[in-house]
Amino acid sequence: MLGFASSGSGWWWSRYPPTPELNPVEPLWSNLKGVELANLAGDTLDDVVAAAERGIQRIRGTHHLAFSFLRYCGLSLW
Repeated sequence: MLGFASSGSGWWWSRYPPTPELNPVEPLWSNLKGVELANLAGDTLDDVVAAAERGIQRIRGTHHLAFSFLRYCGLSLW
């Protein structure tokens, strides 16, 4: 991976931050893992997908969560 990243193709670094602390998706996954996916032992992959989709809908419906994920990373929309 480091060889690929240092090969000069800058698209990888421009799309993905080098540390999880700068990536606003990391707190989102942490929130999903702590609520909907916590202690989940789905019988099928569809059970896990359904739980993750419920969590994503919950986060989409709670607008302050998206802003808090950005704020955690030091980002803002204004």
